[in-house]
Parts: sequence; structure tokens; C-alpha cells
Amino acid sequence: MRWSLRAAAAAAVLAPLLGACTENGAGADLGGEYRGVVESPFFNEGAAVVELEGPGLLEVTSAMPLFWATTEGEVTRLVLINDPDGNGGPLTFRVVMEEGFGPPTGTVVEVVDGEDRPRDFIETYRVNFTR
Repeated sequence: MRWSLRAAAAAAVLAPLLGACTENGAGADLGGEYRGVVESPFFNEGAAVVELEGPGLLEVTSAMPLFWATTEGEVTRLVLINDPDGNGGPLTFRVVMEEGFGPPTGTVVEVVDGEDRPRDFIETYRVNFTR
């Protein structure tokens, strides 16, 4: 019985804190600018198609030489292409989120190497967001 009283007390203390978070990931310290990068098991990639999904996305930009973005509902599809004459480097982009929203969910749909050959094992690629 003593354990259930402790559990009830802990639940009473934690309930307001957990209630501050919503199902869509909203919170007071979220929102603003995030940097996205395609994490690759290789050093350089030629290009990638990335899908971003979730509410609160205001803007997507990139310093990549070739970049396109299109949005339909809560899904934004990005095409990131490294300069074919350059040295490559990471495939990066920037998102701006509404206040209270964390970064969207990012999924790598397709990747090609620097010679435009499709990469295998697409499930090993990830999108990582940082501040």
C-alpha cells in the first residue's frame, strides 16, 4: 500500500508537467530555427530527397547550390544537390518552426552518390536537427 501512495504522489507532481506537452510536440522552449543535416554512412553524397512532416513549419531554406522545396499539407519534400564541380560536403538545410513546435520528422527518401548512382540501404540514412 505504501508503494501505491508514493506512486500516486509522484503522479500528482508530474501530471502538470506532462500536461504542458501536447501530442504534436509543442512546448514553451521549442520553435525558431533548426539546422537539418542528412546523416550518411559515407563522407560525401551527390544529392538527396528528404521529406519533412509535422505541424508548425514556417520556412525551409538551404545554402546548397541546388535546392528545391515543395509543400503539400503538412509534408514538405526537399531536393538537396551538391555542386557537381565542387568538393561536396554534407547535405544541409534550415527550418523555421512556429513558437512552441520542435523540428519536423525528417525521412530520407532517396540518395545518390557524387556520380549520380543510387545508394543502397536507404534505411541507414537519417535527418538530424540541431539548434
